[in-house]
Amino acid sequence: MFQDHSTKVLLQIKDPNITDLVVQGATNGSLQVLAKLTYPVTVCARCGKRSMVKDGFKTVHIRIPRISERVTILNLKKQRFICKNCGKSSLTTTTLVKNIIKYLKTVCMPLIYH
Repeated sequence: MFQDHSTKVLLQIKDPNITDLVVQGATNGSLQVLAKLTYPVTVCARCGKRSMVKDGFKTVHIRIPRISERVTILNLKKQRFICKNCGKSSLTTTTLVKNIIKYLKTVCMPLIYH
């Protein structure tokens, strides 16, 4: 738990649903971080029934701000859910990606197009 907290502080991750952080060595010059995103979902967003069940994980690769001048990639395993009633599947979401996109739009894009 303490190691998770220290890694979250270093990577500036504020989402409490991101757990099991493991920092792997550099691969091809980039720092690889493994993590899992999961939280309880009971109601289907499509049909409104309480019939959501866990259906595995989907790994997404998110490029996060550099650490010690190294490209840092967060390999995030997002929990997948499926509705037993309507068959719709959904993934857990995090504000981490939205914050990175917001940073790129406000800081990096003006520098590129100036």
